[in-house]
Amino acid sequence: MNLEMTIAIHAGGPGSGCTGPNCGRKQSALPPQPKLPDEGQFAAVRTDDGGIYFDGQPEKQRTHVMLINDLGIPPERVVGGGWLKDGVYEESGRSDSSRYGENARAKLRVSEKRGLQGSSVVLSEIKVGDPVTVDGLTSRGTVVQVKGRRVTIQVQDWRGGVGYRNGYRIEKDESAVHKLGKGPGE
Repeated sequence: MNLEMTIAIHAGGPGSGCTGPNCGRKQSALPPQPKLPDEGQFAAVRTDDGGIYFDGQPEKQRTHVMLINDLGIPPERVVGGGWLKDGVYEESGRSDSSRYGENARAKLRVSEKRGLQGSSVVLSEIKVGDPVTVDGLTSRGTVVQVKGRRVTIQVQDWRGGVGYRNGYRIEKDESAVHKLGKGPGE
């Protein structure tokens, strides 16, 4: 048994006996857990490991989804949203964050069933200069900037560079950006 096989077994990979929904999937890294304030009311989100991340800048008036993106929390790790009131987290039934997290987990399951590596660990490897496609566009592009979960792409028209979109820059969340490669395993 080599080191790679040992790591795969302990990570829930092939041969580990794991049968749960996350078997073989590397979990995306979460940002450092901030110290929770004892006083005040703040928008907050809860992650699958029990972590609570709050909006330390309420003057920005962000939605829970905006908070998730701004703090760099992988959406598939989010399980709920609510409020942090005087140091106590209270889940909100009206928060959009649980739905946002479930949609991200559904996208991962679909991409894995198609044989693609769809975890955010793979997505976070997108770097400046990579050729990419973007959900909702028929064109391809090149990454020109990566800032947290936000990726800026310079669009290259698929018609050989002739077209009104050529050179246009767009900014998207990394979950909507897909690196062009040779296929699974590249």
